[in-house]
Amino acid sequence: MAIGNPSSSTAIGVTVTSEMLLQNYKESPILRSFNTDFGKDVGLLSNEQLRAGSVRIGRIGAINRSEITSVDVRTLNNTITPLARLSQGNTEVILRVKRATTQPRVVSDFEERMNSISGFLSRSEVEEQVGELQQQMLRDLFASIYNGGKDATGATSYGGLSVPGSNRLAWQGGPGVFGYNDIANAKDLLDLNSVPANNRFMYYGPGMYRRLLSDTVILGFLQNQMAYGREVNETGRIPNLAGFEALYSRWIPLTNSSGQIPESSAAFFVGDTGTSPYLYSSVVLYHRDAIVLSHSAPRITIDPPSSELAGDASYSTQIDYIFGVIRPEAVVISYDNNA
Repeated sequence: MAIGNPSSSTAIGVTVTSEMLLQNYKESPILRSFNTDFGKDVGLLSNEQLRAGSVRIGRIGAINRSEITSVDVRTLNNTITPLARLSQGNTEVILRVKRATTQPRVVSDFEERMNSISGFLSRSEVEEQVGELQQQMLRDLFASIYNGGKDATGATSYGGLSVPGSNRLAWQGGPGVFGYNDIANAKDLLDLNSVPANNRFMYYGPGMYRRLLSDTVILGFLQNQMAYGREVNETGRIPNLAGFEALYSRWIPLTNSSGQIPESSAAFFVGDTGTSPYLYSSVVLYHRDAIVLSHSAPRITIDPPSSELAGDASYSTQIDYIFGVIRPEAVVISYDNNA
């Protein structure tokens, strides 16, 4: 199936709203694992919201303990530490809209595509473009979780709230050792914050898969539960752990030994250069309603050749999106403190 059938020789903006694309969006883990309930059509942002340049997100919802100012947290080793909850007196958060655009793709068969009955772009081309944009959105989103609403450049704030230091938990097993006890610690903290037990997610990044499967408790699940072990072996996917659905993302930031990332540099992802001392892995555990990620329908922009005799056509995809934490008490950053 192809998308769009332009009929003029000038630059053309095609808004992609096909059933194929929306179905692909519905099936994405992004839709299930983040709060997208601010649009009229499958979580998509409306034109009115985009024209305003920002979206007001109500904080009153399933997570409803914002009136509490402090609580004692009893951890697994039975020590008690104070939880300094953010005193957010406001009932809404304003998230600014950001725009992302893919790199232009050259089209050498422009005339043939223009005359095609099925359209200009194929399904695989549209999905490739949307996938690239989703990666840009996730990069910004996970950076904002760690640094209080700033995007992946570390330079601009888009309105998300800060996860308090009391919700940044160091790994209990020692340097480089993450396991079931760390997940259980995050569960205990969310439980004490009266965060609902459903719709909890855990995102882990590069290098964490091996650590998860090296944990003795998780290994016990693999050995004693045939269905669990079969799923890991056949699909490579880690099933739910302590009530959290486990998902992988390339864009989980590296941190320093206090679970922080730089405020003014984008060099905190695996593969970036200049990351020292931001070298340590981390995991994000949270309730879906606590983190917003919602976007517009992707727009395909087609630029024809400069003339009939010279130049190639090109196309790129653009998307507008909002992102950020709106309920910090329901987000836990579990990090390697390398102590």
